[in-house]
Amino acid sequence: NLPNEEMKGRIIGREGRNIRALEAACGVDLIVDDTPEAVVISSFNPIRREVARISLEHLISDGRIHPARIEEMVKKAEKEVDDAIKEAGQRAVFDVGAHGINPELVRLVGRLKYRTSYGQNQYQHSMEVAFLAGVIAGELDQNVKRAKRAGMLHDIGKGVDHEQEGPHAQVGGELAKKYGESPEIVIAVASHHDDGPTTVLANIIQAADALSGARPGARREMIETYVKRLDDLEKIALSFSGVNRSFAIQAGRELRIMVEADKVTDEGSTVLAREIAKKIVGKRAEYILAVKGNQPGLHKAVQGCFQALDAAPQGMVHFVAETTERRHGRRETRRVTTLSAVAYLPEKPLWDWPKLETLVRVESTTVRSGKTVAQTRYYISTLSPKEAETIARGVRSHWGIENQLHWVLDVAFNEDANRTRKGNGPECSAILRHIVLNLLRQDPIPFGSIKTRRLRAAMSQDYRMEALLGFPLAQGGSVHP
Repeated sequence: NLPNEEMKGRIIGREGRNIRALEAACGVDLIVDDTPEAVVISSFNPIRREVARISLEHLISDGRIHPARIEEMVKKAEKEVDDAIKEAGQRAVFDVGAHGINPELVRLVGRLKYRTSYGQNQYQHSMEVAFLAGVIAGELDQNVKRAKRAGMLHDIGKGVDHEQEGPHAQVGGELAKKYGESPEIVIAVASHHDDGPTTVLANIIQAADALSGARPGARREMIETYVKRLDDLEKIALSFSGVNRSFAIQAGRELRIMVEADKVTDEGSTVLAREIAKKIVGKRAEYILAVKGNQPGLHKAVQGCFQALDAAPQGMVHFVAETTERRHGRRETRRVTTLSAVAYLPEKPLWDWPKLETLVRVESTTVRSGKTVAQTRYYISTLSPKEAETIARGVRSHWGIENQLHWVLDVAFNEDANRTRKGNGPECSAILRHIVLNLLRQDPIPFGSIKTRRLRAAMSQDYRMEALLGFPLAQGGSVHP
């Protein structure tokens, strides 16, 4: 980024002599186009790109841009990058606890700081693989230090892939052998992409490498896939008549749908949910759906299955997951019980819901100020009954949203009693409630519950202005219209 457009002309120089000198000294191409206040540095070599970037920053800061000064700044930048590479390599060796590594290998590890693959920084990736390999080796009673060492070195071939031909795994193996690493580490580095002979250590490195690369958000292609998945979920819901808006939230674990009240009735919403579930399952996804009173047949059937379980627990295969949370002065215990829908649910509701596998009962007990409140909720899911803990986490994430937003809107704003139906009225009033809720939550000096703050804002003009402005008024001050 450049401070102003004038700087472009100074970088180019008279008859282009400055830009040619910089390109020759750094070994990169500088692209100066119509992009405002920006110059693009183009090169396949990440070290050269970094040297060019630092050189440009120094030249712009110094203000003197001419061929002699450019050479001086490039040499200074090369030294800075070289020092940064050595420091990064030494820090990696220290963090991993590897000793006696050849200094040239340490430098190659440091070079990975400027190398990326699918948007993932390879230095950070190598450190992740080292620590993951150490954990896996510990679980398998293998040498942890050796596994960490191999994990740190597994991608060193990428540090020279602009200077040496061949697959990076093979090049890395050759470098490890050249600089005195043990045969086991050489094999692990050379075969971490399933090339050549394999050992226990090589398999550990392969697994750790796959885990680090597949971590959500680690690589650009993963982010693109993640965004596309959310977009596809929302499009599935929007493809049905009567659906006004849809929102995939909780990383795609929950789909919120807003329907047009004059087109979709309460009974129709049950049919709509079933059809959307069919389409989602058709895309090889899973669902966990709440069973409520507006589905009396299904609710009664699921409830009957769990009543039979309570009467004869030994005769029915079931799975249980239990969690306890303590927060905000209350203790909440949730007991999640799962049953096979195929084995115990009557045929009619089983056929209605696509690929239904599991019936779920969530019994929550909350103790607060000596008072105990018990509640039972029912769900159906395509997940296996054995995945009770996964289902418990999914249900909990749903109620996290309910508690943070929907419950507050209902209790503090009495949203469920709102009967606005015409035109854009429902949408506009919902947006206004969200705006007011966010303003009250950001109150610099919180005063009681949200409901109390609403009442105070209605009665006190000063407090109302504090909530709108986002900061307290001066003591004794007052705002008048």
